[in-house]
Amino acid sequence: MLTGGMRGRRLLAGLALVAVTGLASPPMAAAKGFFEREARHASCPPNKTLRSVEKKICAANPRRGVIVLSAACCVNHKGRVNCKQFQKCPKRSPS
Repeated sequence: MLTGGMRGRRLLAGLALVAVTGLASPPMAAAKGFFEREARHASCPPNKTLRSVEKKICAANPRRGVIVLSAACCVNHKGRVNCKQFQKCPKRSPS
């Protein structure tokens, strides 16, 4: 038979397990991927210089709020400007 202390420890261990698995869930991983891609779109590779960062606003919808997307314009050593494309506006909240 479990004593009161053992029951409490098992309950705490169960709650900790639920909390840890909830933090490592796929939606959190998806949000991390979205923000990593967004950071790549707002920067230039090492052999180019950042000229400007353009912003695009995705309007709010019932599943998410307003999101601002970025795209970098980079200049190579010959002076040619190349702007990255914007990501598509996500249908759901990335977080």
